[in-house]
Amino acid sequence: MKGGTVMFKTAVGHSEYFDAKDAAEELFAQCEAALGGAKPSAGMLFAAPSCEYADLLKLVNARYEGLELIGATSDGEISSCGAFKEDSSLLVLFASDEVEIKAGIGTGASNDTKAAARNALQAAREGMAKPAALCVALPDVTSMNGVHLADCLNEEAGEGTVIIGGGASAQGGVKKTFQFHKNDIFTDSIAVLIFSAPLKFSFGAASGWKAVGNRKTVTRSQRNIIHEIDSKPASEFYSNYFDCNTGVLGGEFPMLIFEEGESVPYIRAVIQVDCGGGTIKAAGDVKEGTSVQFAEAGRDEIIDGARESIEMAVKNFNGRPELLLVFSCAARKNILGTKTGLEFETLKNAAPRIAGFYTYGEIGPLGPGKPSKFHNATIITLLMGVD
Repeated sequence: MKGGTVMFKTAVGHSEYFDAKDAAEELFAQCEAALGGAKPSAGMLFAAPSCEYADLLKLVNARYEGLELIGATSDGEISSCGAFKEDSSLLVLFASDEVEIKAGIGTGASNDTKAAARNALQAAREGMAKPAALCVALPDVTSMNGVHLADCLNEEAGEGTVIIGGGASAQGGVKKTFQFHKNDIFTDSIAVLIFSAPLKFSFGAASGWKAVGNRKTVTRSQRNIIHEIDSKPASEFYSNYFDCNTGVLGGEFPMLIFEEGESVPYIRAVIQVDCGGGTIKAAGDVKEGTSVQFAEAGRDEIIDGARESIEMAVKNFNGRPELLLVFSCAARKNILGTKTGLEFETLKNAAPRIAGFYTYGEIGPLGPGKPSKFHNATIITLLMGVD
């Protein structure tokens, strides 16, 4: 700290090179120009599965010895120096004299999600002298229950630590994903990066989906399988608005979930409708007694959701923004198609540097002071900076 000002620098590098050495050279040049000689202490790496991410991970760790690094495979990357890209790699670096930043990993999450969350957070906190303020989580949500994961992270983090992040992803549908921690590559794990005070941050969570029809109550469910809505077969509720014969869905018509005591809903994607069995399979648990309402959106509504998310983050930010992290659902990218770049355009003026990726589910609170939820089809924006 010099002259009472906290040093908190961020850098973003973005490369479309498949070859790890070529990508690393471009990433390092972009990041080091932004850091202006400051030594990074932590970072994040997002990379398409098509890239040589294992070799790239080694090169990043060799370049910045002792870097507290996490990362994940991704289904599309966005940045202030590359806009929206696919088949690319994205490096984010942090340098600070006051904000402590530490990485942790929890493995075997499908067998014991709570233990994996605890191990990841404890590993990161072990080397910290200051209390944790923010935890960025990059889990493998294909191997575990996302709702249970969010609950475990909230419980293990405790009050005072906000959990925000997104599920590691891949290209071409739901596939095996990988998480990075320092030099190592994992699957079925939870990678976290914890930040201490005096970091300033704010967030926004929105989707843009618009309600269709009236709210109903889930009267019978088992985790992510909804059997009855208003004491009738759940598929009957769906078929009142949409074609029930589509079978397996891609999140095109999700549900708005209104939990008791909450006026703001979150999104739960519908991934299968079984007309014969009368059930709806959701991309996450839906509890009995929950109020639900179907929703739909086109490209304009998806972009409206991005605008709402960033406006919320900007409104609640009290400091000097340095970086905007973005976790946007891969389902949004699928709907936007050739217009996916418009989501970045909506966000690009919020901070000097932007970095993010398209996820398999998002983690974050619905508002300040609330616990984090597991979301689908949502965009979560995280502004970071200092006074």
